[in-house]
Amino acid sequence: MPDLRSRVMYMSLTENLPEINIKIRIMRFFEIILSIFILSFVSLYARNACGQDILDRKVTINIQNKDFKKALHEISKKAGISFSYTGNIIPDNGKINVRVKDVPLRTVLDMVLSKYSLTYVVYNDKIIIRRTPAIIEKKEVSPGQGTDTAVLGIVTDADDNPLIGVTINVAGTHQGTISNASGHYRLHANKDDRLIFSYIGFKTQEIPVDGKEEINVRLTNQVFVGQEVVVVGYGTQKVEDITGAISSVSAKELKDQPVASLQQALEGKSPGVQITQNSGSPGKNAEVRIRGLTSINNSDPLYVVDGIPLTANGINAIDPSDIASVEVLKDASAQAIYGSRGANGVILVETKKGSAGNSHMTINAYGGIGQIRKKLDMLNAREFVELNSEAYKSAGIPSPWGYPSEYTHTTNWQDALFRAAPIQNYNIAFSGGTDKLTYRLSGSYFNQQGIIIGSSYKRMSLRINSIFEPINKVEVGENVAINKSTQYLVEEGAISRINILEALKMDPTVPVKDSAGNYSSPRYSDALNPIASIHYTDMNNPNNDWSLIGGTYLQYRPVRGLTLKSDLSVDLDFGDNKSFNPSYDVSPNQNNPIPNLSQTKSLGYNWIWDNTATYETNINKDNHLKILAGVSQEQYTYNFLNGANQGQPGNAPYLQYLDAGTSNPTVRGSQAQWRLLSYIGRLNYNYKGTYFLTATIRRDGSSKFGENNKYGNFPSVSIGWVPTVEPFWRQPQWLDYLKLRGSWGIVGNQTSAGYYDFSSTINNYYYAFGSPATAELTAEPGGLGNPDLKWERVRQWDMGFDYRLFNNDLIGTFDYYNKKTNNMLLRIPILFESGYANGPLTNVASMLNSGIEFTIDYFRQINNKLNVDIGFNIATLHNVVLSLQNEGAQIFSSPNMTEAGHSVAAFYGYVFDGIFQNEEQIKEHASQPGATPGDIRFKDLNGDGVINNQDQTFLGSPLPKFTYGFHTGSEYKNFDLNLSFAGVYGNKIYQSYKYNTDGFFISNYNMEKEALNRWHGEGTSNHIPRLDANDPNYNARASGFYLADGSYLRLRNITLGYNFPKDLLDKWKIAGLRIYLSAQDLLTFTKYNGYDPEIGIEFGGNAGTLNLGEDQGNYPQPITVTAGINLTL
Repeated sequence: MPDLRSRVMYMSLTENLPEINIKIRIMRFFEIILSIFILSFVSLYARNACGQDILDRKVTINIQNKDFKKALHEISKKAGISFSYTGNIIPDNGKINVRVKDVPLRTVLDMVLSKYSLTYVVYNDKIIIRRTPAIIEKKEVSPGQGTDTAVLGIVTDADDNPLIGVTINVAGTHQGTISNASGHYRLHANKDDRLIFSYIGFKTQEIPVDGKEEINVRLTNQVFVGQEVVVVGYGTQKVEDITGAISSVSAKELKDQPVASLQQALEGKSPGVQITQNSGSPGKNAEVRIRGLTSINNSDPLYVVDGIPLTANGINAIDPSDIASVEVLKDASAQAIYGSRGANGVILVETKKGSAGNSHMTINAYGGIGQIRKKLDMLNAREFVELNSEAYKSAGIPSPWGYPSEYTHTTNWQDALFRAAPIQNYNIAFSGGTDKLTYRLSGSYFNQQGIIIGSSYKRMSLRINSIFEPINKVEVGENVAINKSTQYLVEEGAISRINILEALKMDPTVPVKDSAGNYSSPRYSDALNPIASIHYTDMNNPNNDWSLIGGTYLQYRPVRGLTLKSDLSVDLDFGDNKSFNPSYDVSPNQNNPIPNLSQTKSLGYNWIWDNTATYETNINKDNHLKILAGVSQEQYTYNFLNGANQGQPGNAPYLQYLDAGTSNPTVRGSQAQWRLLSYIGRLNYNYKGTYFLTATIRRDGSSKFGENNKYGNFPSVSIGWVPTVEPFWRQPQWLDYLKLRGSWGIVGNQTSAGYYDFSSTINNYYYAFGSPATAELTAEPGGLGNPDLKWERVRQWDMGFDYRLFNNDLIGTFDYYNKKTNNMLLRIPILFESGYANGPLTNVASMLNSGIEFTIDYFRQINNKLNVDIGFNIATLHNVVLSLQNEGAQIFSSPNMTEAGHSVAAFYGYVFDGIFQNEEQIKEHASQPGATPGDIRFKDLNGDGVINNQDQTFLGSPLPKFTYGFHTGSEYKNFDLNLSFAGVYGNKIYQSYKYNTDGFFISNYNMEKEALNRWHGEGTSNHIPRLDANDPNYNARASGFYLADGSYLRLRNITLGYNFPKDLLDKWKIAGLRIYLSAQDLLTFTKYNGYDPEIGIEFGGNAGTLNLGEDQGNYPQPITVTAGINLTL
């Protein structure tokens, strides 16, 4: 760990910080981890204690005249166990006196509890205290009731484990019994009676006898809403104490989905969190937006995995099967603890941990196949020649094609490009522990082929974590994940030559390969053979990546209520990418005569050292207080090195190295670095579980900003009130709980700023001088710096409520938020004569997002065989840019335009107004140069009688008006069925690929079948214009012609599973076995006629935010069907 001098040096970020030897840090880090690992397993094998011998554990107790609760607390500490009970069974005035030495725990419990008619059972390493029920085997039978009969059965939990001590009562009587050690029970009841099964921690069930002699019952866990704990920044908090806007997603909601990333599994599960897959290519990141676009620059959320903020790595480095829970921090009250990194929202990920008790091994595996949802309907060879000849004729140009009837063979280029793509995943995990040590070790292998040939993603993962308590009050732990991935990408999105688009354009009259086995080229166009591009280029460009995400901590509780914790973590990513471009010759515009090679090595590493103190106490019985204070230091460094040359003597794999190149060698490299120093404080206050207050402050100092604004303060406050527990409240019988919430806060965004934007830069170039020319290094001004550069600041307020209805069966939340971003960064244009290539980055823009979020979830156990679970969420979004650098300023990124008064990246162009049917209509319309019958008519918006640039306007937004999701699930006997849906409504998609496939002006490209419905005479079409190889009317200009409704509802996942019954599992000597069949994106309901209505952005971060909703022939999402197995030993 850094010494005191290092910490003193970090107190001022305005001076140069000492360079830290990262190698020494990593070595020390692994020394700590190795030590903990060795100590953990030595301890594990030195102890044989498990949950089953809790009651035989020897204890020494000396309790004199203590009240009941304090006595239980003392026993809990001495025995290392925990108790569970309902408050009304504990005697108020009971005094306990016990003095024993080295006796079994069961003896102590019998001495303490029997006096008060209490008993106990052990379940999941917890001792549950309950009243000793009156056991009556007979009751009087009323006239007409009939004779009672013996009813017997077994009571189990959801995993078919027997439950000991379940109370079974006959409704309306005092007759009852309890289940024995094997979960069995027996009592007498009349055929018209109803049996009530109750057990602490489980939902009560009432089941009619109906004359049955055997009634077996499976109890489901009772979620005591408000008592469960969720992860928040730098700690945990009870749900009932939360006053901010936080969404939780459990591992159960994420399981059994054939996805490579958490982002894919989260879609539709949290209101206000819009997740759009940027590409169906395996391993690609998604666009994640929490409550809209926070900035016109970077709106990507911060991912925090087991307390480690990800900087070098993305969330794809985390295997979804290792995830235990996800919390989404949506309002400023929850985000402010992360200060300058929390403005875009924070996603907290907790991975699975071990637990005390028997060791377990789990094996999860699935395999399946992916397939494209739909293909576009393209012209066959004869139609292609016919329509292209028509375009030539309209332009007055002779056609080179000849007679359409001569072309009898059609190549379906989509069939050549797309394929059935296998997917497989294997995960094995070992977990267990004792009261002093818990551990979990897991490894996985994921392999997904893309539905486009040449695309794939492979990942191998290893994760280990342990928590060890070497002595009382001291805890140490570690969590380390190592991943190796290899990804092959095909050209898509912003790449100038997109393989899907080339397949659509490609000449259907030529085969993929000719008779000699060589790749074919189109007859008369510049389209590229996409299969050849993938073979020669994409398949020779693997992206190899190693990552390590790990942390270790030391925690000490010196006195009651005080916890001191020190965390040290690293986030490391190493990339090794080699791109070989072989020699080939397909056509004059698709060839490479000289082989060339480029090899890149990159290393990004981030270290964080957090030190926190948490104090929690009760001030008398009504006031609960929790205070957090801490300091955090962070440094990120990125190193880049690239070497390239050409002239390799061949294409063989053994020649694909830099040493084999013979000409034009180049070497370049760079390093970038930023540092962050932060002070953290948070106060949580709770009065009688009725009034709640959370106040947070974080002060960040960042090296990304100049001397004048290096530090920023980010405060927040939130309050809550539960009126349903007030003495004066007379709530309706159906309303079980209501909490009103409100929050306000300011968070910052430093991700929009570059490493050194506060400083002016110099660019280096090589220029040729002299004769013969020699390359000389020169320098010129680059970007103009801005020493006043400061944080983008996001002010957000939120009002909402949480509710529970109908005996807690119906649970939900409601929120309204208002989020304003000030000081957004824009680069101001400057005069060319200044000598600078780029103007300074300045804080001049602002933007507003607001909306409503609503959730409702319903769970009902119909009977002992059937459970039903239904949930729905919806979120609206209103986005508007408030200001740019000056009034009237516009950011044009065709087809998107960003301007104050409109949503960010709105579509901009001419208004499509149908097709001119005859010359008379042209004469009556505003002057539109080049127009003839069959051309598009554009609206004259300003009424000046001329169609020109002044008639362009905002056509629609790529942002949806609202997003929604719902799920439904049911369990019947051993079967379970779960469906999850996600949808968006009100957004537009700009189909720019139709610029090539509707054939208005680009001759010799193939077209969609809809071109057969083109205008070819008056009244034949009012939507698709005539074909003309010259396009004198410029029908292809940006206009509403390309806009389509992007709304959709998608069945994200459907899973049917079967859990094998316990009697079989006992016979086979295994703990659990489940098989399932799952389908991802099986159904999509949409009016969109392209491949896929889910259109994201090509690049994350600061690139691509202003280009939204454009379909350039994007890689579509596959339909994936898998079969899997979950085995527990």
